[in-house]
Amino acid sequence: MIQPGREPRVVIVLLTTNALDDTVACIRSLLQSTYANLRIVVVDNASIDGSEECIKHLFPEIEYLQTGKNGGFAASNNAGIRLALQQNPSYVLLLNNDTLVDPGFLEPLVDALEADPMAGCATSTICYYPETDLLWYAGGDLIWWRGSGFSRNQDRPVRTIGHQPTQTVTFISGCFMLLRREVLDKIGLLDERTFLYCEDTEYSMRMASAGYRLLYVPAVRIYHKTAHRNKTPFTLYYIVRNRLHVISLGLHGWRRAFAMSYVVGTTAIKMVFWYARRRDLSRAAFMGLQDYFRGVLYEGRGLRFPYRSQTVQEHSQ
Repeated sequence: MIQPGREPRVVIVLLTTNALDDTVACIRSLLQSTYANLRIVVVDNASIDGSEECIKHLFPEIEYLQTGKNGGFAASNNAGIRLALQQNPSYVLLLNNDTLVDPGFLEPLVDALEADPMAGCATSTICYYPETDLLWYAGGDLIWWRGSGFSRNQDRPVRTIGHQPTQTVTFISGCFMLLRREVLDKIGLLDERTFLYCEDTEYSMRMASAGYRLLYVPAVRIYHKTAHRNKTPFTLYYIVRNRLHVISLGLHGWRRAFAMSYVVGTTAIKMVFWYARRRDLSRAAFMGLQDYFRGVLYEGRGLRFPYRSQTVQEHSQ
């Protein structure tokens, strides 16, 4: 148990892109935290909605980093992590700006990491918002043959998980990822080649390969303003391409060959079915496959597809 006045420093990195209202609400919830040794860094991907002026005015104590471009989830978070590390933290928390937290959300996570020196990362239960009785993430598993992470009990009632102790998992979502400083120093930052989606899958795999445990603390809950996900050409392009990228980095031998064959084969079958009714999905999946095998990573051709307001700040699953 952390002693009052001896809390390890935690720096929170919030990425925002034209999402002023969500970011302000998230910051306000964080400022109600009972955790004493807490700092916040906001990373702005060239917002044009007045975010910089407003947030600097409302929260002058918060460090604000303007990247000047929409560089994708991984690169922008990495910029925030580098700035956070200058504050000599014990932990860095990557947190989606469309979340809300309870005042006592952080202490149990830091306690869990302090109690287990080989735990490199911790997370909580993540519920939808405003549907706070529905689960979005309740622990996660890496599915190696798919090159993806899977959130347990997604879209099920919170009562499904009951009262569970802290447990080891194999996948932690980039929505809420409390990272030990040592992990960042040892294995590096997020893989910027992904640009968007699957970066948390790759990082979970990399942490496990380095011998770190990943902890899920079910008793802690935060709330995520995300919709029940539907496939769009934008998301599909990056997910197809990046799953193959994750497989190529994290698997070897027959496992890599099997997983590559599985992803390419199942994607090809889906493309046939989509072609008749959703030709845009079929095209996006084909471009994702094509760009991976051509070595086209980072932004690639994904921004050709419409997605919300053409901003990039989400994470993968």
